[in-house]
Amino acid sequence: RDRNHPSVIAWSIGNEAGRGAGLAHARALVRAMDPTRPVQYEGGGACLYGTGRTGLTDVVCPMYPSAGEHRAMGGDGGARPVIMCEYSHAMGNSNGNADEYWETIWDKALPRVQGGFVWDMVDQGIKRVDAVSKTEY
Repeated sequence: RDRNHPSVIAWSIGNEAGRGAGLAHARALVRAMDPTRPVQYEGGGACLYGTGRTGLTDVVCPMYPSAGEHRAMGGDGGARPVIMCEYSHAMGNSNGNADEYWETIWDKALPRVQGGFVWDMVDQGIKRVDAVSKTEY
């Protein structure tokens, strides 16, 4: 009955694409169309790449920071929320330190830290064949 109703909480102008005039223009257009929601963009170019710290984003949205870097971002005195745009890519045993991220996320002394998005929650390292359909995945 009340299923499958999307909720737009933020707009994204892309991912992993450096920094340039086209993205600045896209951000301005998104802001003009909807000034009520934050704009998110991970890439910042050069030394900012992967940090989520750029004027193109309203959210500090790092990609795969270490648990220590993640904690430091939340306590650096900034004003923007910290939400990892990608973390914990589930490949092999890469999810082994999720508890360290969540200790930071739940830390009441770091209210800017608001979680993150798990990328690809599937073990891509194991090839399987479905016995009935013979489909590989």
